[in-house]
Amino acid sequence: MNKPLLLLALLGTTATAAVSFTHGDWQINCDNTHTCRVAGYQTDDGEKAPVSVLLTRAAGADTPISGKISLLTADESPLPDHITFTLDGKNLGELRPDKNNGEAELNAAQIEALLAALQAPRADIQFSGGKTQWQLSAAGASAVFLKWDEAQGRLQTASAVTLKQRGKKAVTVAPAAKPELKAVNIQPGKPTLIAPDAADYARLNKLLDPKAECLTSDSSADQEFYSAEEKSLAVYELDARHKLVDKLCWGGPYNTTHNYGLFDNKLQNLQQRLGSDEEPMNDFDGKTISSQMKGRGLGDCWSGSEYIWTGEKYELSSALDSGLCRGFGGGAWQLPTFVSNVTEVENAQ
Repeated sequence: MNKPLLLLALLGTTATAAVSFTHGDWQINCDNTHTCRVAGYQTDDGEKAPVSVLLTRAAGADTPISGKISLLTADESPLPDHITFTLDGKNLGELRPDKNNGEAELNAAQIEALLAALQAPRADIQFSGGKTQWQLSAAGASAVFLKWDEAQGRLQTASAVTLKQRGKKAVTVAPAAKPELKAVNIQPGKPTLIAPDAADYARLNKLLDPKAECLTSDSSADQEFYSAEEKSLAVYELDARHKLVDKLCWGGPYNTTHNYGLFDNKLQNLQQRLGSDEEPMNDFDGKTISSQMKGRGLGDCWSGSEYIWTGEKYELSSALDSGLCRGFGGGAWQLPTFVSNVTEVENAQ
């Protein structure tokens, strides 16, 4: 499969995602604390002005739902000072979008009415101001809401979002604490290079790319497009006991990926490998190995993750995506699937 197209299929999914589900014009991501974020958009026909709503709820029986919208004008002109919110022709009040980010908070009554409308057979959800009208799609909302209730253990409970799923059972999912991680502060310095004709190259290259998936692999039909320098392995000394080997895997129009291997200081034992088709990586700054992948050329949807150096291994500290590709530069929201608290410490070695 073409690598950039594969990234589109992977966008918004990570190996650690508690829930990551998309249906129609709606998406849900729940992180490892069981907080869920649900986002809905305009229809994907390219004709409507970009609008998105974000609904957020922590796990637990009595947790409220917060909500806000994000708006863009088709020509990126300034937003009106006041936006009118209507449901099926009924005025639900005015919103005042932030001039910097186009976002406006929804109050509790507006959120309750919106949730009910999205579960009706038909819903006309509009935001209007000046000469612009934004229409939020309901397509897929019911399926996403059901997944939301399922993920937070709310099926047949009084706090279920899905009206047909309300009952008298107890909520079965409690909030979880964020992992506490310690990031060791290191400065590896300039790497040494292992060229393709070096004695140890073939062994290390196979360890970093065991399935020969990389386009820089000798078995790839595209390997001829990469220079010997691009195929070289970069070796960083992390501390007295560890080295990191960096291999360029492939480069596309707007994404590149690397495979990273954590080794002992003799480069004999592979202790950890990061980077694959399933979880592509593309940046190393010494302290972190991370990924920031663009979903398409417009740059309106991204996914990313970050692993921090703990002194013994690289440990996942964050993973997120920016929602569906619907015209918002950089994405409308940040929808994490993994969160943590990170404290920096000095390297004791």
